[in-house]
Amino acid sequence: LYYLLYKKRQNPKDGNYKIYCRVRLGTQKFSFSTNLSTKIELWDTSGNFVIGKNRAANNINNGLSIIKSDIHKLYQKISLGDKPFNLIDIKNQYLG
Repeated sequence: LYYLLYKKRQNPKDGNYKIYCRVRLGTQKFSFSTNLSTKIELWDTSGNFVIGKNRAANNINNGLSIIKSDIHKLYQKISLGDKPFNLIDIKNQYLG
């Protein structure tokens, strides 16, 4: 699980780039929007978080932590079951 900035628009009007989450399981992967955004210069690509101690950075980083935790919990729940599963099962349960 990691996050990436969506850079399709080279210069967004407000300077904020959308943060996407990418989930991998083996060779399968899917991405979805976190509905969060940040300025590119505040994004730590190696740590996958927003740099800073201000309220906005804390809110974004807390949101990313919640997403990560929710996906890990869902993976644990599904993997403990008797049925085989794949990433599509996780995606469908997480995104609804």
